[in-house]
Amino acid sequence: MILAGARQLKVETGASNTSHTVGRTFRYLSLILLGCGFQDGERWLRRGRISLSNQVQIHTDGACLGNPGPGGYGVVLRMGDHERELSGGFRLTTNNRMELLAVIKGLETLTRPCRVVLYSDSRYVVDAMEKGWAVKWRANRWQRNKRERAVNPDLWARLLDLCATHDVEFRWVRGHSGVADNERCDRLAVAAAKQSGLPDDPGYRPNS
Repeated sequence: MILAGARQLKVETGASNTSHTVGRTFRYLSLILLGCGFQDGERWLRRGRISLSNQVQIHTDGACLGNPGPGGYGVVLRMGDHERELSGGFRLTTNNRMELLAVIKGLETLTRPCRVVLYSDSRYVVDAMEKGWAVKWRANRWQRNKRERAVNPDLWARLLDLCATHDVEFRWVRGHSGVADNERCDRLAVAAAKQSGLPDDPGYRPNS
């Protein structure tokens, strides 16, 4: 089954060396296609190996009280009649890190390659993925340009690896505009940020 932790669904753990090798191969081929002008090269390569039946809808949101400050993420996953909520928080982090981590946590829940439509109100996340910026940053050793380094490379690397497994279409939605699952994710993220005894965010760095 596909949504780990959802009702009536089986949890699968672990990944074979073969799956990592295939993921790397697709990543390198996608970089070649990107260099030739194919912005959606990685997605195009994946579609030949993902079943049409494995389609999932994910909404995500991140929140931070202070930025930097206590932060949280919220996720709602749907596949057919199944759904699952995810949330968590950290003592000191940033809004951008929580937006990224929400996406990562949602995709990490999937136990097999899926076609995913992922909704986020973060332009930071959606534009970097849909316009190929994050792929270029990694190819340039996390340099945005000659003078600026990309921030949050630990999370971008995790997200790009997940997107080498899944066919993910990122869609931007306006926050606080009445989109039910986006509002639900916001409530989850804010509630998580307000919890007591939150752990440290191990990847947080000032100015990230």
